[in-house]
Amino acid sequence: MFSETAVERRLAMVRKELERECIAPEYIDRTLDELRMHFEDVRDELTAAGRSSAAAERYALARLGDSRSVARAASAHPGLKAWWKRYPHVAAVAYPLACLAVLPAMPVLAGKQHASLLGRWILSAAASGVVTAGLFLFLGFSLTLS
Repeated sequence: MFSETAVERRLAMVRKELERECIAPEYIDRTLDELRMHFEDVRDELTAAGRSSAAAERYALARLGDSRSVARAASAHPGLKAWWKRYPHVAAVAYPLACLAVLPAMPVLAGKQHASLLGRWILSAAASGVVTAGLFLFLGFSLTLS
C-alpha cells in the first residue's frame, strides 16, 4: 500500500509550504492533523462504499489538494501567521532587547554546563597566580638583598 508514504510526503510538502508562508507552528500542526484526518475519512468512506483501497487512496490524496494551494489558503488569514510576521515592528524591538537581556546570563549558563572545566580553569588560574606571586617575591627579595 503506497498511501502512508505518499500521504506523509504530501504532508511534508504542505508543512514546508506553510513554513515558507510564516504560518505559526501550532497552526501548521493543526492543519496537518486536519488534512491527515480528512484523508483517512475519505479513504475509509470510499473503501466502505466498495471501492478498491488503491483507488480510494488515490482519490483521497487528490482531494487533499496541492501543497501550494493549502499554503495560500492559510496565508490568506493573517491571524494564522507567526507573531513576528504579524507585528514586524514589535519584533524588531523585542528580539534585540531579548538578546540584551540574555547576554549577561550566558557566562553563567555556560559555567553551569561546563562546571568541571570551569573549576579546572579557576584552579589553574589560581595556581599560576601563586607561582607568579612567588616569583615576584623572590625577585623582590633578591633585588633588596643585592
